[in-house]
Amino acid sequence: MFLFFLIFLSFSVHGLALQTLFPAAIPLTVRSPYLSCWGGTGANFGTTWPTIATGIAAEQLGLDALVRVDGLTYSFLGAVLGVNATASLTNTLVTPTQTIVTAVAGPLQVNLTFLNPIEPGDFVKQSIPFSYMSLTAKSLDGNAHSVQVYSDVSGEWNSGDRSHDIEWSQTVDPDVIFHTVKLQQQVTFTEIRTQAEWGTLYYAMKAGNNVTWKMAWATASRNAFMANGSLDNQEETDFRAISPHFPVFAISQDLGNIQSTQVPVVWTVGYTTDPAINYTDTPDSTQQRPLFYKSKYDGDDKSLIVDFLNDFTDATSRAQTLDSKIQQDATSISPQYWDLVSIASAQVYGSTQLTIGTDSNGNFNTSDVMMFMKNVGGTDPNRVNAVETLYAAFPMFLYIDPSLGAPLLEPLLRWQLSPAYTHPFAAVDLGSTYPNVTGSNTDHTEGIEQSGNMLIMVYAHARATGDGSLISRYYPLLTRWADYLLNSTLFIHDQTSSDGLTVANQTNLAIKGVIALEAMSKMSAIVKESSDASKYSTTATKFYNEWKSLALDTDQHLLAVYGNAGSWTLGYNLFADVWLGTNLVDSSVLDGHASFLDNLASTSSFASFGLPVDSLNSDTMTTISSWNLFAAATTPNTNLRDRFISKVHARASFNASGGAFPLNYDSTHGSTILGVASPAQGAMYAPLALKVPVRSIVVARNDAGSSSSPKKTSHGGAIAGGIIAGLAALLIVIGAVVFVQRRRKNRAMNPI
Repeated sequence: MFLFFLIFLSFSVHGLALQTLFPAAIPLTVRSPYLSCWGGTGANFGTTWPTIATGIAAEQLGLDALVRVDGLTYSFLGAVLGVNATASLTNTLVTPTQTIVTAVAGPLQVNLTFLNPIEPGDFVKQSIPFSYMSLTAKSLDGNAHSVQVYSDVSGEWNSGDRSHDIEWSQTVDPDVIFHTVKLQQQVTFTEIRTQAEWGTLYYAMKAGNNVTWKMAWATASRNAFMANGSLDNQEETDFRAISPHFPVFAISQDLGNIQSTQVPVVWTVGYTTDPAINYTDTPDSTQQRPLFYKSKYDGDDKSLIVDFLNDFTDATSRAQTLDSKIQQDATSISPQYWDLVSIASAQVYGSTQLTIGTDSNGNFNTSDVMMFMKNVGGTDPNRVNAVETLYAAFPMFLYIDPSLGAPLLEPLLRWQLSPAYTHPFAAVDLGSTYPNVTGSNTDHTEGIEQSGNMLIMVYAHARATGDGSLISRYYPLLTRWADYLLNSTLFIHDQTSSDGLTVANQTNLAIKGVIALEAMSKMSAIVKESSDASKYSTTATKFYNEWKSLALDTDQHLLAVYGNAGSWTLGYNLFADVWLGTNLVDSSVLDGHASFLDNLASTSSFASFGLPVDSLNSDTMTTISSWNLFAAATTPNTNLRDRFISKVHARASFNASGGAFPLNYDSTHGSTILGVASPAQGAMYAPLALKVPVRSIVVARNDAGSSSSPKKTSHGGAIAGGIIAGLAALLIVIGAVVFVQRRRKNRAMNPI
């Protein structure tokens, strides 16, 4: 009992929050679809291997951490055999940028921190597919102890087929030690079980006194550390298959006799693919696009690794400032809401890759920036920039870094402006063969859904950044979609929503089309197309009034389908009206629907983890967490907002079903249905997206047809605007903590 009192006291002194979220899986190193490593929680953390995918059939990844204290070795991470004991997990804290795991290893409290930087406004840093793992330790008994630490990675990172052969090499310089691992036979732009079949794994640490390494069979490397507390700086040269005689790539450090670490022990792991994306611009033009960081580190991965390690302190500071700002905004809504945005962030950023194009001479073109999103967790996980998924995630991007909005939309817009795309409505995605982005001209029945999503996102991006270049350059395409909505959106036939609903006259789908028309009116006014602006606005108002006469039940809640008395819908598409400030939907509709949903959510037996999207499929009551948060952001009823947040939080903290926070799950029992680690969880940021300042929109008439350069846009959005305030608040909190601690100390020394 006294030991746990010391641990609690240590959390208080060092400012570590106590755990309030207990998910089934937590992000460890998650920066891209191919650097995506997740860990179990609780007792599983030090007794099971991390995974790359977070479903039941996930592939394991070799990543471990051992701590040797006074000659006894404790497993902190991974299922390493032969250790003396497993470190006892005492706390797990997940923030948007960090996962901090605390455990007790004998007389030591040890913190293992995984830092996945989010770098608003810096395309180079944001595109680097590297993460940090750092370790700090503190004696719990006040005595000095002999401490050594160890970690290794395996070739399991390099292929989904463990029978494939790998090769490796070692770099030892005065400033860095790193392992390089790759497949002997690489197949570019190919995946096996979601893992890349091309690319390079790096594992690195700064060189220094008492830093040792080894490249050898797993058992030999780990046993050497357990026996000696160090490694022999030797490399096996017997290149072989990933499994079953697992070669691992280890780095260890002897910290000596310490009471606490003076600086963190820092490893970095990265997985680079070059080129990263095979993008079809037009039927006659294919680009093999590298990640944006190549514009600074082309062919120089050593400098990349050295700079990344050297940036650890500053990267940590930036991450803490960002986390502090998000926490301040989120907890002003509810403490549980902070947990939701924290657990969702890695899922979104970890599904993306930020790329750069080249000019006709092969030089990098920093004005040609595209970001690609893999539909992780979806029915078809290799869909590229799936529009409904991107739409759900868009509030997060516009809150944290609005400058990424254009690179995400650009490939969709550019492809659909080409002659190869022949439909009057927007595409559902850019194909289903990630990382091969082939474009999609497939006919579909989601014309209202996807055209509405695209128009809403383009306008939302312009409002958040003040950059109207997408509106100007793609205006003919935007009006094509708006004209399609003019003819199809009020009375709906043969249309499918993103939820798979196909019934005619869907109330929720219809209002999305109406709001999108009003958004198009605003965009027409921005480019001084007054006739179009009037046409779209007049029609949107007319459609809304007709919609209102058809969509409401006698108690003023939204019906699922026109005329279907007693039915109901979550009505999450009302969010766009609040988000965009189009103000079509009057307050009586919002209030009436909120009253109904509040009663439904508080009294229904099927809503333990959130409300289903509607009442039409009562036999399969499925909650979609993203749309529950859209509804939470929309409602003027703060009690209902908090109820939505609380129910979704209950599922995010539910660990009876394995895997990361899923998108679709059983409303009553919480069992996972679909969308494990889906980037659509960016919708958790919907309430925060309403805090993003609206900027004056500027249109440059001389746009060349490529996405805006980072230098032309404001990169911070709500985050950049709040950094100074966040720092000030953080300093006030720190000062208060120091004051309280000193006062307690004085009282202890001079009791009353």
